[in-house]
Amino acid sequence: DANVVTRFRREAVNASQIENEHVARVFDHGEIGDGLLYIAMEFVEGKPLGEIVAQNGPLSIPRAIEITRQVADALAAAHERPTPIVHRDLKPDNILIGVRRDGSDRAKVVDFGIAEAMSGGGPKLTQQGLVIGTPEYMSPEQLSAVSLDWRSDIYSLALVTFYMLTGKLPFEGESPHEAALMRLRDRPKTLAEVTNDGTWPPALQAVVDKALARSLKAEAAVLAK
Repeated sequence: DANVVTRFRREAVNASQIENEHVARVFDHGEIGDGLLYIAMEFVEGKPLGEIVAQNGPLSIPRAIEITRQVADALAAAHERPTPIVHRDLKPDNILIGVRRDGSDRAKVVDFGIAEAMSGGGPKLTQQGLVIGTPEYMSPEQLSAVSLDWRSDIYSLALVTFYMLTGKLPFEGESPHEAALMRLRDRPKTLAEVTNDGTWPPALQAVVDKALARSLKAEAAVLAK
């Protein structure tokens, strides 16, 4: 598919231009043989964040905050480029956690493969209404199939942080479809509501609330539909 090949090449270039210690580097990309496309990336020593939480349970507040800070730094490096890049599929399995010499965590964000340059330049390679990403961590804008900017990644990061802290998500329905609808119409559950624990720091909950606030644009798109 010519569109897929063009997207692959463009986004490989985008990913290779992000320079940050918390982003897995892309060294090269190209085509070999009979149309076989490749990307040569940094090998990251570490486990996916989702696997760590699934095996060991929720993380401590200080550890979760530090991992969030590192991931936010990686996203900022992409968002602050002259041509901003939005990851579009941030989730625990796209965050690898390695260990530094002092034993502390080192987060690396991987798979900017479906990120899209936000300049508006070049051909639009997604069909209108096409939703790209992992449903559990999609922003309302993604679910509504409206235009995205960097705030969509911040929303997804807030969901990842919530998962690190509780092992759950603030929107949990009986099906992925129901959970998606909850993100479009309901307020997110608080950390205390999900864990039945009222000792969470108010400042932490305030940050989560701000990052998970729906935009008027997304709400308008839902109402229009």
